[in-house]
Amino acid sequence: METFDVYHRDRTKAGKVVGRETPAADGEYYLIVHVWIRDNSGEYLLTRRAQHKTFGGLWECPGGGAVAGETSLDTALREIREETGVALDPARGRIIHQCVYDAIHALCDVWHFEQDTDIREAAPQEEDVTGVRKASPAEIQALRERGEFVPVYGYLDWFLGKYQNRYNDGGADLKNRAP
Repeated sequence: METFDVYHRDRTKAGKVVGRETPAADGEYYLIVHVWIRDNSGEYLLTRRAQHKTFGGLWECPGGGAVAGETSLDTALREIREETGVALDPARGRIIHQCVYDAIHALCDVWHFEQDTDIREAAPQEEDVTGVRKASPAEIQALRERGEFVPVYGYLDWFLGKYQNRYNDGGADLKNRAP
């Protein structure tokens, strides 16, 4: 059985480990990660959620929940490997945003990796992922507008706009943070 560390809203561990089916109490949170992987052409690796999951059939950036004892980086690396078969270089990633999803009791670290990936070699985790593709920021926006992208990324406007603009500025503005 998978177990998860419980956190307080301030991101400190509560000293409690629970099973996957244990609902979080008021003031308790779990750590999740969203992982954006940008290749040299400026496209991002996306996965399509399995039909049996919430938002089944929709595209998203890969990610998932931290199991007990994992760091945020450990979780990002494991989830990408499990969901896509891609091995990320930890030195090529960084947290670009942190947010709280109170409705699902989740503390979310948003990771950005700059690494080429070959989706022809991807091996999706079939129970969670039914497809893998690459998409430019404009294509991600189009997926979103057509209702084909998971609708819960509160930081997505910032990510597709201001954060992406740093590439147009020659990478000079690497400190843009989401609101």
